[in-house]
Amino acid sequence: MLAIGFAVGSFTYSQVAIVPALPILRRDLHTTTAWATWTVTAYLLVAAVAMPISGKLGDQFGKKRVFVMSQAFFLLGLLGACAATTIGQLIACRLVQGLGGGVVPLSFAIARDELPKERIGVGIGIISMMYALGTTLSFAASGLLVDHFGWRAIFAVGAIAVGIAVALAVMVIPHSPAKTWSRVDVLGATVLGASLVCVLLALTQGVPWGWLSLRTDSLFAAGIASFAGWVSLERRTAFPMVDVKMLAKRALLVTNVATVAMGSVMYASQILVASFVEAPRGMPVAVGSRINYGFGASAAIAGLYLVPGTILGALTASLVGLASRRHDPKWALAGTLLVGAGGMLSFALWHTRPWEVLLAGLAIGLGPAATQAGIAGLITRAVEPDQTGTALGMNAVMRVVGNVIGTQCVAAILASVTIAHTAIAAEEAFVACGAMLAGLAVSAAVGILFVGHEHQQRA
Repeated sequence: MLAIGFAVGSFTYSQVAIVPALPILRRDLHTTTAWATWTVTAYLLVAAVAMPISGKLGDQFGKKRVFVMSQAFFLLGLLGACAATTIGQLIACRLVQGLGGGVVPLSFAIARDELPKERIGVGIGIISMMYALGTTLSFAASGLLVDHFGWRAIFAVGAIAVGIAVALAVMVIPHSPAKTWSRVDVLGATVLGASLVCVLLALTQGVPWGWLSLRTDSLFAAGIASFAGWVSLERRTAFPMVDVKMLAKRALLVTNVATVAMGSVMYASQILVASFVEAPRGMPVAVGSRINYGFGASAAIAGLYLVPGTILGALTASLVGLASRRHDPKWALAGTLLVGAGGMLSFALWHTRPWEVLLAGLAIGLGPAATQAGIAGLITRAVEPDQTGTALGMNAVMRVVGNVIGTQCVAAILASVTIAHTAIAAEEAFVACGAMLAGLAVSAAVGILFVGHEHQQRA
């Protein structure tokens, strides 16, 4: 558990440390807000495809072996990012990092294999707590690294931590006992990736091309059609990337749909708050136009705005894991989502003083870690031990798809609602994003409450 926890913490640090640095990246690499956000989106896009494949390969060849390979790909992407000189090169390195996206679902699956039944809830809570602590350290340290050593230092420190995690995993994590044979669905992964790329490019280029232009609408249509084709393909494939029949179980279906909404809030809320506090209020941006929001914070201070919420989330994650031992985790999960929704709504309504944003950030921070623990608890109760890796991988796909869509939707709104005669987001854009994310969190909470009890009644 120590090795798994360190791996998850170091992975999470490297995954999200780039968030407070996005405004710096935009300036240093001479790019737009939408393409700077692709450094987050590119990782999530590949991770959405890699996670279910990693889960299936883990069930087939052993979870430890695939766990180590996922970390190795992530390490390779971090080393490449240290040397990137253009936004295109950095996005390409983040794509490679996305191949390591199976680390978190495989961690939950290994805990399910190795821990006694009565300890599984505690183990899930520990992993989720380390997930939150990695996020906390990333927000606290990444801004300091950027301000003093440049944004490349983020990836250099992450590479050292992940390298240590790989060594620990090789030495102490035991080989998994449950293995099943299956074929990797390369075609399904390709079609899903193409579907997501079409939608994300349409969101990215909606402003310069026009939201009703032929190119934008064609990309949206191609993305929807590709996704429909992917679902049909998965139903007919002997060894599908995502088991649609498994998804038909009510507990899994409702949980995964709610996970999409929940995932849309996770990264998007962090990017939204960091971008807001770094905006220099009162700075003239055009004739007669000034930035009418923000606190002019540095990257280090922007990261610290996100720290209290992630600390609270880490503590809550452990409590959710403990509660899962005796109670249905959906109640704690829905409660944390509603608190997070209240935080986003509070940010949308009151954000003129630093303490208002900090207070909202506390509520927002409950979401990622606590929901990670609750969702994993629901999933592991719903499937057999030899299906754990696949089921958690499927759920991870839904969460990451939500991450991708939520992140690019926020970037699109910030790029569309701007201060007059500038390309800088107006205050109204941040308000709209906060309200949208609050609505998604509420919808996820309502969906979770409809999860049935059949996973508790299995023989």
